[in-house]
Amino acid sequence: MVHRTETPGAPQDRPTAARWCLVPLVAAVAIYLPALANEFLVDDIHVVAGNPLVCGDALDAARILGSDYWAGVLQNDDTLYRPLTILLHAATCQAAGPDPAFHRAVSLVFHGLNAVLLFFLLRRLLPPGRRGWAGSVLGSVAFAVHPLNSEAVLFVANRSDLVAAASCLGVALLVLAYVFRRVPTGRVDRTGGATLFAIAAVQAVGVFSKESAVAAPVVAGMVTLLAWRLMPAPSRGRFPWAQTALALAPAAVAIAAYLAARVVVLGALYHGAGFAPLDNPLVLVPSVVRVRTAIEVLGRYLGLFVAPIHLSADYSLAQILPVTSWLAPGFLAGAAACLALVAAGLLALRRLPIVTLGVAWYLVALFPASNLAFPIGTIMGERLTYLPDIGLFIALAGAGVAVVSRLSPRVTRGFVLAVVAVVVELAVLTGLRGQETATNCGLFDRTAEASPDSAKAQFGVGICALEKDDMTRAITAFDRALRLYPDYGDAMVQVAQALERAGYIQEAIDRLGTFLETHPTATGVRFTLAKVLARDGRRDQARAVLATLIQRFPGRADFQEALRHLDEP
Repeated sequence: MVHRTETPGAPQDRPTAARWCLVPLVAAVAIYLPALANEFLVDDIHVVAGNPLVCGDALDAARILGSDYWAGVLQNDDTLYRPLTILLHAATCQAAGPDPAFHRAVSLVFHGLNAVLLFFLLRRLLPPGRRGWAGSVLGSVAFAVHPLNSEAVLFVANRSDLVAAASCLGVALLVLAYVFRRVPTGRVDRTGGATLFAIAAVQAVGVFSKESAVAAPVVAGMVTLLAWRLMPAPSRGRFPWAQTALALAPAAVAIAAYLAARVVVLGALYHGAGFAPLDNPLVLVPSVVRVRTAIEVLGRYLGLFVAPIHLSADYSLAQILPVTSWLAPGFLAGAAACLALVAAGLLALRRLPIVTLGVAWYLVALFPASNLAFPIGTIMGERLTYLPDIGLFIALAGAGVAVVSRLSPRVTRGFVLAVVAVVVELAVLTGLRGQETATNCGLFDRTAEASPDSAKAQFGVGICALEKDDMTRAITAFDRALRLYPDYGDAMVQVAQALERAGYIQEAIDRLGTFLETHPTATGVRFTLAKVLARDGRRDQARAVLATLIQRFPGRADFQEALRHLDEP
């Protein structure tokens, strides 16, 4: 077991820490700096550039605070409530317009902040001396450049993951500062009161940006327990339960306020039925199938952390299928990886508790987004591991320092050089991924290679082919998407438009009609059929289709407008 010789975060460390924290900050910024020139990617367009709530004429904070996450771009969506995420996007757009570089720079600032906060947290948990400093620097730099974290940084729409991570790290550090402050037990001085207020504010910023920040009080409590345990036995005393509870109370109040606001705005805490099966097929399967699949996905996450060489921007249907057997290879591999991780945490509990903390951080932070307890909006997403992976870097830093403490100086140099080489290799992979995501079409091509069974990836390839007037490739890609997901109405619309542009208008009409026979409620497909019929001169048939739509949706102005155009001479 590693023991400290001073109170966590002792003042004598601070000048040196202020200098060394620049290393992970520079690493985090430098590795993503070339990607500032990238264009908006996928959801960035919907959430930011094409969202009137974000890039409209004026900032409407009241409407943002009272609306769901997708209020500006989707109707009848009540699954997410992240008002501060949208508010930050909107403030950025009001300041700099829909400039991808500026929006991505804001995300990069949060990523750099997280690397610095992780450095300071490691400094408080690792022993003093050169080994502790090296572990803090290398651990935070590895976090800053690891490719698995790149999706959260490169996609502007994923900034909420960065803010949630900053909240958890900030709350943990603030709770440490409060619990171990040098004042008499039970007394709340002016500095302590300011710290409690800061805890509430940081927690509120995190949870109102993304719900995963609810993990902050739990991880902060675990960090405080470890910091206490690492103190020298003579000065340690009993664990400060009262101070810790008082420090965590403001975070709990902020979370309660968020949950209350969520119920008011969305009407309920959770709307699982609102998630699309295309994004997460687990919303339609029995609980036991969902749990098995979630365990397989956990194994995939751990595998990508160890070997981040086959990353993908999409794992949705049908790239990952529900696991229907306890003997499925994917489930067995995932279960083995999870058991190995838990076993490592338990075995380290007595002699190396920082590893136990890291494992617990990972599991606690990933659990809400794991699909284990309830289905979420996606079956798997690399961005979801940004916050949990902090725990793995804490565990690796602690284990690395413990290993080095048992090596000779000569072997230690070789070990450190090997770690540096691995970090450099991770940085190279992250730089390459930044290049692969320079454009939407490049992203779709790369995603289709990494996830060939993803209907959404094939759909994206088809969209890019349409933009390039390559109708043959577009039709092929949309047909692949439909084979993977036969209920894919958007793909049906696009393949019909591609067929029409290629001169096969009758085939487009026939395919739209066939799709509607099995999907009579596919409004977008039916509207497309009306427009294709009108362009082919079949106005009476188009009018009949529009009349059906207007009868079902009398308030839709676009249907009314299309009918008026048909009646014009």
